[in-house]
Amino acid sequence: MNNEGSNKARIPERDALYGYLRDATQDQLQALAELGVWMEKHHELLLAGRANGIRIGATQEVIQFMLDSLDPELAGMVAGNLVQLPN
Repeated sequence: MNNEGSNKARIPERDALYGYLRDATQDQLQALAELGVWMEKHHELLLAGRANGIRIGATQEVIQFMLDSLDPELAGMVAGNLVQLPN
């Protein structure tokens, strides 16, 4: 059994999360936040892709991360460009 995760410092903000996000490193969470910012900036590109059948899939926890992490005025727009995938 791998106890690698047992040496990680507890981060209280992540206690409510589950799965990938709870176990993600700071670098992985930063990359996800940067993706959200990119999606905000390129909203029109995403709309054009969606209109032509291109979808970006994400799990519910990733969609919720986007909603919680981005500017509230733009978070819904970003989440609206994601298609929920099963966990």
